[in-house]
Amino acid sequence: MTIDDGVALIRRYYELFNARRIHEASALVADGCRFEHPATRMRALGPGGYRAIIDEWLTAFPDTQVTVVRIESSGEHRFRANLITRGHRDGILEVAPGITVPGDQQPFEVTVVHEFEIRDGKIAAAVALFDRDDLVGGKPRYRGGDPPG
Repeated sequence: MTIDDGVALIRRYYELFNARRIHEASALVADGCRFEHPATRMRALGPGGYRAIIDEWLTAFPDTQVTVVRIESSGEHRFRANLITRGHRDGILEVAPGITVPGDQQPFEVTVVHEFEIRDGKIAAAVALFDRDDLVGGKPRYRGGDPPG
């Protein structure tokens, strides 16, 4: 796979997400693909795991749209996508133990760096890096009052 092929695959992945063609997007995901969102501790495996994560996100943020700012190769089989994700917080999502995103209909904008490994024309691994506080609304909201610790 060339660098251009990898970039095109990642662009297609986001086009399908934005069009809510999630089943088609999941066809771009390898069976053993590992998805990780360190900020939320979410992890998933394969196309089914991708669909489960996306279902959870779209329940909380149904109008989310991803803008691709740049995609670049970061090594053999590796790519880095710089993104801006925008939408409204319409549902409640627990992003870490005791920390929830409120369903307050407020807009959000989150800058994301999504790192990909592409093998055999499919996404073999993906790690989404972002500041959880941007999604939560600036200050984490802890169930039961003050932050733990």
